[in-house]
Amino acid sequence: MGKILFLIIIAILIFWLIKIQKTKRNNPKDSIESIEDMVVCSYCGTHIPKNEALSNENNQYFCSAKHRELHIKP
Repeated sequence: MGKILFLIIIAILIFWLIKIQKTKRNNPKDSIESIEDMVVCSYCGTHIPKNEALSNENNQYFCSAKHRELHIKP
């Protein structure tokens, strides 16, 4: 009885380890493609992804249109 229980536990552990390995291989977060360039808002200093940032003609980046307008005003 003890040997059967031991073998069942070993089988469950092997199944669990295989499942974890499959999950790690299919996880898109670990791929290099998911890394985005970050830029700093020229007005407030907040770090934001470059594809979400707004820019002006001087290649300055802003987190919102309001910050872009406030940066232009003296």
